[in-house]
Amino acid sequence: MSKETTEPHVHSHSHSEIAVPVSKKFRLILLILVGAILLITSIGVALTWPNSTALKEAKNAAHDVIDFPNDQYAAVVDHVEYRDCSTSEPVEAEARSKCNYILFDVKGRTVAFDEGKPCINNQPFNKDSSKQVRYCVLQSFDPNSKDASRFEEGQNVVVSYRNTDGIDPQFRYSFADQDRRGVLVAVVILFLVTVIIFGALRGMLAVAGLLLSLFIIGIYILPALVAGENGLLVALIGGTAVAAAALYLSHGFNSSTHIAFLSSIGSVLSIALFAQLFFTLGRFTGFVSEEASYLSVADINIDLRGLLIAGAILASLGALDDMTVTQVAAVSELHNARPDYKFAQLWKSAVRIGRDHVASTVNTLALAYVGTSLALMLLFTVSRQSFMWIANSESVAVQIVGALVGSFGLIISVPLSTALAAYAVHTSEEHEHHEHDHKEEKKVEENEEQKSKFESTEQEETDLPDTENDAANKSEDDFWKR
Repeated sequence: MSKETTEPHVHSHSHSEIAVPVSKKFRLILLILVGAILLITSIGVALTWPNSTALKEAKNAAHDVIDFPNDQYAAVVDHVEYRDCSTSEPVEAEARSKCNYILFDVKGRTVAFDEGKPCINNQPFNKDSSKQVRYCVLQSFDPNSKDASRFEEGQNVVVSYRNTDGIDPQFRYSFADQDRRGVLVAVVILFLVTVIIFGALRGMLAVAGLLLSLFIIGIYILPALVAGENGLLVALIGGTAVAAAALYLSHGFNSSTHIAFLSSIGSVLSIALFAQLFFTLGRFTGFVSEEASYLSVADINIDLRGLLIAGAILASLGALDDMTVTQVAAVSELHNARPDYKFAQLWKSAVRIGRDHVASTVNTLALAYVGTSLALMLLFTVSRQSFMWIANSESVAVQIVGALVGSFGLIISVPLSTALAAYAVHTSEEHEHHEHDHKEEKKVEENEEQKSKFESTEQEETDLPDTENDAANKSEDDFWKR
């Protein structure tokens, strides 16, 4: 195979170490298409970039209605005490009836005297009057509640702080959640170490792609949706940007990745089309969670149906990228093993590989949707409703439609990516044969030219001795004449 007509196999970052052979002409077409899509995406991002004024107004409207805390702080459980709510005197555990008093020692902020109570364990001010009296946050809980039973001294927690008008100072601090930052950091470090050990450079590039994808979601998709931009348009633009970030950082800038990227975009368009169709036909409102209800109450101009479409696209992108890259790699390996395979044979063989991949990926996607809504399904199960009506409720139906629409895109990506990769091989083979024939013709012409030169030289060599003989004979005649 000519090095001039195909891409070299080195520097490839796809699943396969063998890149799809691509002719110069088809490579140029791929670059033009990818460049056009990225240019359109950039223009779309610029046109739908969230307006700072609209974003600020939306945030203010949400804060006016939803009880968001002004800030949150780390804290440690300083003291746990069970006592009757009507008295400040401690009582035996068996006699407790109403309240579980918890004293939280807030870190990183000084608690005002009117916002808390004197700390007990960390500041024994009663024993040493020379020490400054510090204050902690006191909060009572029902001893039978789930919150009260999970506190112990020295435990790390998070408290929220609200300082809006009308809030009594003693209620400005309240328990918010457990402090899980240490666990999160440990999980992230373990994940990164595992990726680096087993994935090496490619694993690190995949992590970089993931971080860039999350950055795009946080800096563009979410703010644009909050600012009231069209949800479908933001989902398409943002999905394209996320796909480009994940694919090109993980697998390199080469023709194999171009084919996978174009196939992913085609599948994203199909997901968006099906999602728009079925969410409209099903009259989905987007009020599928408590958070969505809060957004509607806050009177924020958010396209909730577009939010559903964006969710379906983003939930499918990871599996979709993997599907397209795998199919392109399958075509590469098949071509390497059977160079005699033509377009139809490559397509059929690679699609057979893709069918097994589709089955496992669709199952994974469906179970992911089920896992995220498992508590909701349990709630419906204990309600003794029939499965038909459970599935019909919007909160469950949106998960079903999202999973199936995403599966449509995954299924479509298999023949699409396989056809593009097989066509790339087909065009490179035709180009190679064309150049091979051209070289053969040129070689024949060169042989003919060399043959003609050889015959001419041979004739000159044949004529040379005759000339010498004539000269010799003439010299002999002159001798006898003298």
